[in-house]
Amino acid sequence: MTMPSARVLPIRSPAAWCTAALVLALGPSCTTTTRNGEHCYYNAGNATCAERHDGALPYCAFGCSESPNGDGCVDAEPSGPCYSPCGGEQNFAEDNTCLDVAGTDTTTPSSTGPTDDGPTGTDDADTTQGTSPSTTDDTGPLPCDTSGDCPDGTTPICSDYVCVACTSTALPDAECAAKDPDLPACGVDGDCVVCTAANPLACPESAPVCDDEACRGCVAHDECSSAACEFESGECFSTLCSLDVPGDHDTLQAAVDEAIDAAAPCVIHVTDDVVGVDLAHTVTVASGMEVAIVGAGAAPFQVTGGSAPTLHVIQGATVYLAGLRIGGSVDALGVQVVGAGSMLYVDDSEVVDNNGGGVSIETGARLQVRNSMIGGAADLAALALSGNSQADILYTTVVGATGDASVLVCPGTANVTVRNSFLVGRGPADLDISCDADVTYSATEALVDGTGNVALGDLTLTNQNQWFINYGAANYHLAMPPDELLTTARWQDGDPIADLDGDPRPAVDDAMDVAGADVP
Repeated sequence: MTMPSARVLPIRSPAAWCTAALVLALGPSCTTTTRNGEHCYYNAGNATCAERHDGALPYCAFGCSESPNGDGCVDAEPSGPCYSPCGGEQNFAEDNTCLDVAGTDTTTPSSTGPTDDGPTGTDDADTTQGTSPSTTDDTGPLPCDTSGDCPDGTTPICSDYVCVACTSTALPDAECAAKDPDLPACGVDGDCVVCTAANPLACPESAPVCDDEACRGCVAHDECSSAACEFESGECFSTLCSLDVPGDHDTLQAAVDEAIDAAAPCVIHVTDDVVGVDLAHTVTVASGMEVAIVGAGAAPFQVTGGSAPTLHVIQGATVYLAGLRIGGSVDALGVQVVGAGSMLYVDDSEVVDNNGGGVSIETGARLQVRNSMIGGAADLAALALSGNSQADILYTTVVGATGDASVLVCPGTANVTVRNSFLVGRGPADLDISCDADVTYSATEALVDGTGNVALGDLTLTNQNQWFINYGAANYHLAMPPDELLTTARWQDGDPIADLDGDPRPAVDDAMDVAGADVP
């Protein structure tokens, strides 16, 4: 039997076609059929039916006759308006050319079909008989009744009985959410995705940040609406416990005490509006409390302690410090963290100009410091670790004062890593780092073993205020540093994208960058 090849014709709305048929009052009333890609209507009409059913169901009906196999093929010729002998949205009156094509032989599909008007010949279509519509250029858009009929991908939404990109609909996110609550956002490629930058609401608490249309944990405070990120879990601090200084309290300690009473992780926002605020006091966080102290003003909020460390983290407490300046203590350390389980995260902050020294991490405590400045005092280390303590130091400027003390001290079993940092002091150059730290892509006065490290030469009375804005006033922002410092660091994915002051870093993997906290 000679049969025509499948043809793909323009797809219009079945509802519109049936309405027209009713107006003409030709034959029985029409009902729309399911948009099934295997339906003879979407293929080659009678030719499809004849091949599939070996002549037993030789006619293609669209919406008017019950098909025993659900593919539109029937055993009796349908009435004119619902007869689609040639496939596509063409009824008998509009297109019956495939039944008798000039110059071709005419054959009968079966003994029950027409003898002279049976499907015959071929046309010039290059598709294969029986091919279902798809989203390729050869076959046109995929038909559908609902979005559930559309596959996942770049055409997931059913609009006017055709699968389309979600971006082409009036309410893209709503269409995606209605189709699949787990993919409630419309992506830039027209597919339904978990989230977008404009619609991150589907991201869970454990992965609250939408990045490249996928959810992940937070890695920076400014990724959270609360302005505080719990780095180990990747969750944002809740906004349910949020305190202001000044505002709710006139001292940081009073705010910390309320947070401890709340028995929940709290964020304390401090501003540079210091009117009525007591700056000279010690802040102690204890008893396993978790608190974020975040500077929220235009300039770092400065806290100055008394005879005890200005910030004291003990008894398994965890503190996140960001955008603050701890400095000016006459007698004591700037920061002390003591005890196993006690943890301090320092970002975009300064701990400088404290006569009792900079930061001390003791007896199993841990420190993570990024994009920050730490300064020492005469004969006292800027950063000291002891007793199985740990520190991870990234893009940080650590500066020692005069005297014989080292800039970084970590004797015994302390575990310390230093990367992309700048460590110098006015003491002997070979004492800058007094421990077996893992140091890479960092700048010191004397060369330190490790990948990518450079030696800058001695920091002297002559060049201290060439390298720094004002060394004597503990302003360790860069003025005219050695050229080597400007290309020592290597930026890696996940590193801070800006310096201490918000100046941009290259943000390109393995790009050369300035070591330390400040991009001059």
